[in-house]
Amino acid sequence: MDIAERFWSKVDKSGNCWMFTGDRIKQGYGRIFFRGKKWLAHRVSWVLHNGEIPEGLSCCHKCDNPGCVRPDHLFLASHQQNMQDRDNKKRGALPRLAGERHGMSKLTAGDVLTIRGLLAEGCKAQSISQFFGIAESTISQIKNRRRWAHI
Repeated sequence: MDIAERFWSKVDKSGNCWMFTGDRIKQGYGRIFFRGKKWLAHRVSWVLHNGEIPEGLSCCHKCDNPGCVRPDHLFLASHQQNMQDRDNKKRGALPRLAGERHGMSKLTAGDVLTIRGLLAEGCKAQSISQFFGIAESTISQIKNRRRWAHI
């Protein structure tokens, strides 16, 4: 069976997005063996329909559905253009959840200001970390503004 037959036998075209039903990686992108190695399925779809992907360009989704391989849902873009597309659609890492807005935060902005004040007064990081129930390395990162730099 040639690659086109093998590829399309693993695609469900019943919806608006054509979903790859074969192997997937944890981010949801389809994966198929092509040209001697595993390729992301949407990239194979692009190559089958449009030819090679020029070096330095990414194959991106208009639909933002990583499992989709529908050719008219795909476009080529530089990495910078892909990140701009992500930001414009308000998906992915941005807006970055920092400080109290981050779901795993143990501290508040007020706690961070208190920690910085205690450090300025000469309090030991070990004592501060025990009081707040956080790692001593976190105290150092707060002090050096590698964490909570926005405060």
